[in-house]
Amino acid sequence: MAGFLGKHRNTNYLGQTSISDGLKLAALSLLVFVLSSCSDNDSKTDTDNEIRENKSSQTSNDKHVENKSDKQEPSKSSLRSSNTDAVATKAKLEEDKNVTTDGTNNHLKQPPNQELNPKSTINGYSAEIVPENMTVQEKKKRFEILVLPAIKVVYSELEIQYEQISNAIGLDIKSQQQMQEIQQLKTIYKVSTDEQLLMAIKPHPKSIALAQAAMESAWGTSRFFREGKNIYGVWSFNKNEARIAASKKRGNKTIWLKKYPTITEAIRDYYKVLAKGRAFVEFRQQKMRANDPYELVKYLDKYSEKGAEYGKELLLQLSKDLTKAYGKGFSRSNLVYMRLFYIKYPNGVTASHLLSWSHYYELLKINDAIERNFYENQSIIESWSIRELRRHKKTGLFQRIALSKDKNDILKLAKKGYRPTSENDLIKQPYIFEFLGIPEGNLYSESELEKKLIDNLKSFLLELGKGFAFVGRQYRITLANKHNFIDLVFYHYILKCFVLIDLKVSEVEHKDIGQMITYLNYFNTEVIDKSDNETIGIVLASEKDDVFVEYATASISNKLAVSEYQVYLPDKKVLREKVKEILNG
Repeated sequence: MAGFLGKHRNTNYLGQTSISDGLKLAALSLLVFVLSSCSDNDSKTDTDNEIRENKSSQTSNDKHVENKSDKQEPSKSSLRSSNTDAVATKAKLEEDKNVTTDGTNNHLKQPPNQELNPKSTINGYSAEIVPENMTVQEKKKRFEILVLPAIKVVYSELEIQYEQISNAIGLDIKSQQQMQEIQQLKTIYKVSTDEQLLMAIKPHPKSIALAQAAMESAWGTSRFFREGKNIYGVWSFNKNEARIAASKKRGNKTIWLKKYPTITEAIRDYYKVLAKGRAFVEFRQQKMRANDPYELVKYLDKYSEKGAEYGKELLLQLSKDLTKAYGKGFSRSNLVYMRLFYIKYPNGVTASHLLSWSHYYELLKINDAIERNFYENQSIIESWSIRELRRHKKTGLFQRIALSKDKNDILKLAKKGYRPTSENDLIKQPYIFEFLGIPEGNLYSESELEKKLIDNLKSFLLELGKGFAFVGRQYRITLANKHNFIDLVFYHYILKCFVLIDLKVSEVEHKDIGQMITYLNYFNTEVIDKSDNETIGIVLASEKDDVFVEYATASISNKLAVSEYQVYLPDKKVLREKVKEILNG
């Protein structure tokens, strides 16, 4: 798996953003989550106790890899030297620090200056040699043992530098030395303001550095890592520095990548790439707003030469590795949704054990949090199958219920789900009968519509909502020695009342409302008993004029509603816009 080719200078990165670049970012976010060994919630005490190299190795390494353009960089200025004694003491105390994440008790002992010898090994592993037939777990273990301590070293250095510079900038009166150091750093990072400097030198989370290292070096197995400890695929533009030629050319030009003496130096340079590159201005700005790794990785879409294609390759490889290590369930699409699940349901937000992963797979496709919460709660309340959940999403159930409510009721609907407590809660705008299979524009009679609804009674009840029990069709009542027939009669066992439905295949008229009022009065007088609540009537028409309905029902004391139905799926985009108008109103 080839690494990304990131440029070191202030030249724009060549990777172009596209929709498919989200695959790469999804994989990076997933790795940030999977590689939890490098927690970004470390306390300051824990960070200060991280393994550090001594001053002599840092100075030697800084001199070995400095560029001509960076001659002024204070690799061992007073920003570091003031902490040298504390660093050396803490390094000794932390030699046995456990840095693995796979549950093993694998302790590291790092001898001073170990990386100065390029053939040195750590716990039997070296960057140059990749043992054959390594399992995924062994790859990960080797990678973490080689790379994680160095990331912690560099992060600690940068964190100390950031704190000191931040404190110095905050002073009303600065010493000559502080002013010189601030100016020197501004020159190195090519910035002009204090704010830009702080954006540049603030270290981003260790978990991102670790995840990118895993991606770019194929878990420490790439040729650039083995031959040059280039763990992030950083390009070289200086023919006088140590470097490695890429196997592929761009046209007739050879692509060169930097060769580093140590992994630690490669990581220092990587942090500098993100601190200086014009392609990462938004990344640095977001870093100052919130250091959340799952948000920050969205701004790393330019760290790519292959762009979208690499993202696909990366997720496929990650899928294969996880499948080999843990078995089925780690397809590329599943990985994307696992990452989404972790983001949408962070610590403190409990996912229901009543829903399966397949339910959440469907729910995570919904971008709007209010809408997603509704479908999640409703799936639990009504014990929806996956098929039923998909159908309700497709028909825009949330929007159709929400259109009859105000803003507060919509938010309550999302939080608690749909639990009918009055006749208003039963009404949808519109009802969707796509399950009847009637092509849009086809003519049909009321009796044909009624028959099709009864033939598809299960789907019809699902559309009506929880609580409906079918009583009968063409329910006969006799008034003034004349027989009248109510199209459909239901009993709602939650509201404890009868529900009468009158179907109309044309626009609702005044006589239709009058007819329903007659039916309601009859039921309330002749049919219900003391344990029943007042009967509800629904005139269900193919069309309705809202102004006409408002005036026609204004003074009616009966529980009567007029709604529309469609025999085809609704335009959910239009429904969403209407709900937004209510929420923003």
